[in-house]
Amino acid sequence: MLRVKEGDESAFAILVEKYQRPVMNFLYHMVSNAAEAEDLTQEAFLHAYQAAPRYRPEARPSTWLFRIAINLTLKKLRADRRNRWFSRQHFYGLGSSSSEPAADAKSQPDTQSEQGEMLQALEDALHKLPERQRIAVILQRFEGFSYLEIAEAMGCSVEGVEALLGRAKIRLRNSLTAYAPAHKT
Repeated sequence: MLRVKEGDESAFAILVEKYQRPVMNFLYHMVSNAAEAEDLTQEAFLHAYQAAPRYRPEARPSTWLFRIAINLTLKKLRADRRNRWFSRQHFYGLGSSSSEPAADAKSQPDTQSEQGEMLQALEDALHKLPERQRIAVILQRFEGFSYLEIAEAMGCSVEGVEALLGRAKIRLRNSLTAYAPAHKT
């Protein structure tokens, strides 16, 4: 990263090669759209390249890149939420329900469809989490970040990360109770 800071484009290519997939995976988990995740990934690396002169060596390149990706994601999610709100207000009026079609019910409850249903429920529950909780969960569970790395990427303390993950765990558990195995008493 120090070479990138000095303007070494080959070092930047190495940085992109090393971190492009993890950043894109993170962004996909955040926006649930491959094309948007790809666009945000390109935008994140463009921002990183432009911000390279301001890079401070105290930050690990991975947490610095994820910090950029997090900021872009939060900006996009907030803009999307505003656009959805204004769109619904304009076209459907206050208090209308979503215009998205309901998911098709599976006629055969075999193992594969149950697993697919459970994965969809997990994805839905994850997307219902507040943004900061969702970011912490995705960085920990899907990207393998330590609490310290999450704290650095999110700009908070390790204790803050612990609190975010604790609250997220409770919310996810409550959202997914229907999929928990039945306990015999």
